[in-house]
Formats: sequence, C-alpha cells, structure tokens
Amino acid sequence: MLADFLDRLAQVDAAAIDRRLSALRDVNLVSYDRAFPHTAKIVISAERPVAVLREGAQSWVVTERGRVLEKLDDPTTSELPRVWVAGASVPSAGDLLTADEARLPTLVLGGVLSANRALFEQLREARETEDGVLLVLRSGTEIRLGDADELGLQLAVAQRVLEAAGSDAAYVDVSVPERAVVG
Repeated sequence: MLADFLDRLAQVDAAAIDRRLSALRDVNLVSYDRAFPHTAKIVISAERPVAVLREGAQSWVVTERGRVLEKLDDPTTSELPRVWVAGASVPSAGDLLTADEARLPTLVLGGVLSANRALFEQLREARETEDGVLLVLRSGTEIRLGDADELGLQLAVAQRVLEAAGSDAAYVDVSVPERAVVG
C-alpha cells in the first residue's frame, strides 16, 4: 500500500496543478513540493485586493498585481482606495489591467499595502498625473510620489513629514525623497 502511494505521489504533475489553480482569479501564486516519503505540500497564495477601480458608474475590485477580481454593484460597500479611469476598457474578472492610467496606481497601492498598512488604511484615492503617481488621504492631503521608483523610502519620508506637519499639510511631495516639500 505504501509503495502504491509513493508511486502515485511520484506521478503527480506539478505543472498541471499550477495551471489549474493559477487559472482561478483569486489565486496569486501556487507552489508544490513532494516531501517524500508520504507528503505532498501545495501552498496557495491568494490575491490581495488594493483598490476599487472606477470608470463612470461602474466599479471593480482590483488586486495588487492589477488583476480584476470582481465587478461591484455598490462601490460604497468597500473601504478600499479608488483608482479612477476615464474611457478605458476594463478587462473581465480574472484578467490583468492593461490601461496605463489604472495599472501604475494599482501597483503602487500594492506597494503601499506591503510597506505601510497604516498609511494604506488612510488612503482615499490613487491616480496617475503628468508628474507621476498621486495618493490622496481621506483627510484630503495629497502625497505626490512622482515616478514612485523609491516607494519604500518615499512612503517612510511622507509618513515622517505628515507626523511633523500634522493636519495642516495640503500636500507632501516626496518625488525626490531627499528633498521633501510640504505645501
């Protein structure tokens, strides 16, 4: 009986498991390991929602990788930050965003969630502007990230500046984190 089980374990097609599970829209990452003599370990990492994508009156939940999870009938039921797009075609549930104005802010929101959950929970909106990515807090204060190419550092600087400036800051520009500007 053990020999039969080991034979079956050796025949498991890891690529087939990966293909089938990765096709599920809520799955981000799948790993598989045969831990002989009698264990098969499959680890599944779920997608993390980071934004409500808005186009006109329509809304979708989007993950940190830019994957559309589902359409929302009532966007007011979600506390996630908004990413607004105008006239862009939004993929179906399970597809990845391709619209530039939606994809970059969504990826930045994923980075904010990973780097600073407390700041993420204060966010109302993210969008791409001519000058780069702009985050808007629920208080109305803007965090101007520019290209967001040093996101961890930019967020840390923004957090310190916001703590020092209090609620008086209309914006914090950390596009050049070494020279943050408060307005």
